[in-house]
Amino acid sequence: MNTPSRQATLTLYKPETLPFQEVHVYREGMRLIARETLTEARPEFTLKVAPGRYLVTGMTPSGSRVRETVEVSAGQQKELGVHGEGRSSPHEWLSEMTERQLLPESDIALSAAFAHGIPTRSVETLRGASPMASFSLPILDRLNTTRQVAEDIDRLVQRRSRPSSRTLRNSDVSIRSYVWSREKLRWLRSELIDRAQGEYSPDFTRLVFPSRWSLNGDLAESIHLIGAFQPGLAARYLALPLFSEGSQLVMSLQFDPDRIEKADDIETQPRMVSWRIAAQDPEVDALLQSLTGRAFGDRHALGEGALAVADRRLRDKRQDPVAAVVAGFFLLQYRELDRRAQWVKNLANWFPWSPDALVLGAWGSLLFSRGEEADARSRMAAVYRAGPPQLQPARRILRDLLSLELEDEVAAPRAGDLSKLWKRLGRESRREVQGGPFYSFSRRH
Repeated sequence: MNTPSRQATLTLYKPETLPFQEVHVYREGMRLIARETLTEARPEFTLKVAPGRYLVTGMTPSGSRVRETVEVSAGQQKELGVHGEGRSSPHEWLSEMTERQLLPESDIALSAAFAHGIPTRSVETLRGASPMASFSLPILDRLNTTRQVAEDIDRLVQRRSRPSSRTLRNSDVSIRSYVWSREKLRWLRSELIDRAQGEYSPDFTRLVFPSRWSLNGDLAESIHLIGAFQPGLAARYLALPLFSEGSQLVMSLQFDPDRIEKADDIETQPRMVSWRIAAQDPEVDALLQSLTGRAFGDRHALGEGALAVADRRLRDKRQDPVAAVVAGFFLLQYRELDRRAQWVKNLANWFPWSPDALVLGAWGSLLFSRGEEADARSRMAAVYRAGPPQLQPARRILRDLLSLELEDEVAAPRAGDLSKLWKRLGRESRREVQGGPFYSFSRRH
């Protein structure tokens, strides 16, 4: 038995960049001696341990893992940050996003020293050279020196002033925004792209979209889509959820492997946009990224801290309805939604413009209540006018729901909407492409 004088103190803390993190401490023989959930309210914890070697493992909501070995001696006070320090500059932030598997790879593959030497340009600068309600991303040819890159960017921007119609160079990528019209039942061009802020660099472009509550009219109570158009390639679209603290879209460029037959052809082939969307709020983003399949392999590894974050976001749905939808699917994924049945019902009732909220509400009616088949059918039919669900988990559940034979008498208009919704899902599924947790599709015009 160890006396106090023979013991050591081991303090573990999470980095500021993570909203919560599961931490395990093992002694020799992989014997678990401590398991904690570090949160914003409790970012560190301290153990009294015997002298010796310990293994500390951490697992974030996005699925990344860290293993640290630490050795302590008698009477020593040891501190260990599990997963490194936070990053602040754009290129350091870019590196962190890559670690979290949020950032698409770029074929330019700039070194860190080279990237720091290239001045970024504001989105406002490039918007002045882009057509109205769009953002033209200039694609540079082969990079040689930092000075040449900076001069090429300036030359591209200075030669153009903002036109009212489409003027796209052969190598440019045009980024546009769309909003779903519940009256016309289709996507319409919107000016949301003009509200984006951010920065442009040859190896990445970051657009930050505003809070939903800063918008007016239909833009505030609608779902949104972002599109990328390149000459010679099919247009690509990605669902754009608007969170209360904003959403960020990060883009880079990759060669399309299906179009490259020989290594010599690589310089003549167009590069396609690769992108990821993240929430500005780190807590919401942690829940969001767990929906991509990069979450905990064992649902029992999920700690109370993560569940508390999801509970709070679902409960405070009026502050951020999209974050509440994400939290709802997070809890459903880990089979922890049953105690929140009324919250899910309120989410669908209060935000009928959200197809994802309607799907979650319909699923909750069948899963947690008895005799509410008609209520579930009504919410499913409402999805037809609300628009395509933005989250892939919602789309999978909707397909399952539409396949069920529910015992209720369906009114003719509602039955018609359900039939049309099923057909629309079939058409959309043929065009879908990989988009992480979001609905994404490709289409030639």
